[in-house]
Amino acid sequence: MRRPRRDTHPNPSHMKKILLAVLLLALAAAPAAQAQTDSLGPAPADMTADSIIGRYLHFCGGLEKLAKLKSVAMTFQAKVGASLFEMNTFKKDASRYAMTFDLLESAGPSQGLLDNNLYTRKSVQQQVFDGEKATLADLNGQRQLDGTALEEFKFKALIIPELHYAEFGFRAELLYLAQVGDRTAYKLRVISPTGAISFSYFDLEEGQLLRKVETVGGFEDPTTVTTSYADYRRVKDYFFPHSITQLTGDLSMVLTATEIKPDAMLIPTLFQIKEAR
Repeated sequence: MRRPRRDTHPNPSHMKKILLAVLLLALAAAPAAQAQTDSLGPAPADMTADSIIGRYLHFCGGLEKLAKLKSVAMTFQAKVGASLFEMNTFKKDASRYAMTFDLLESAGPSQGLLDNNLYTRKSVQQQVFDGEKATLADLNGQRQLDGTALEEFKFKALIIPELHYAEFGFRAELLYLAQVGDRTAYKLRVISPTGAISFSYFDLEEGQLLRKVETVGGFEDPTTVTTSYADYRRVKDYFFPHSITQLTGDLSMVLTATEIKPDAMLIPTLFQIKEAR
């Protein structure tokens, strides 16, 4: 007896929240964010924001090796209910960025592909920055970003943003020690060149980035997005998180890496902006 095919279409309310979550991360952060009351006490007097960021860069591979890292291709998958999503991100030369976020719909059994199912792709969102212009395409169509949104979008092309803080004019301030799960972390307030404020948490013992908190969506409809990073693994000469948990409002989405390729050969057409139809 043939089994009925499992419905992999996402709940409409889930899809709306997922689209909102991905969309908000593409837009500019609000110029001000609420301070978090999570203090465990003051940080050691001999620690500074610069020294903490330096420890993180050393953890990721060291300044000398990171300076040679010019491109990366990353694939992450996320399960929301019965629906499977895949996010592919491409970054090159700290000046080009592309991202696709797709719903993978099961088309029935196959020859062992993707967990023994053959999937078709339905685009949920695409983001492209070609070095000058940025576009965002989703179920509502394609639009071009400008102003502050465009300025903030440029930073998405940075593989490890902290490596470029001085170059781009980011300011970081050490606040205090904070709790992140079962880890103690240094909490930093980071102000982007556009005035957007976010908070970064770096592990006290090993130095890796554990969490980022930012307010996105602007003054009219601010939403707090909390992104947590875990399961760091070595890929070639670098360490990348292989588990990313994004909390947007009441939607939690866990992204698990299926492939990370530093120094990837990325074709120029990945970063070409297509004219809206």
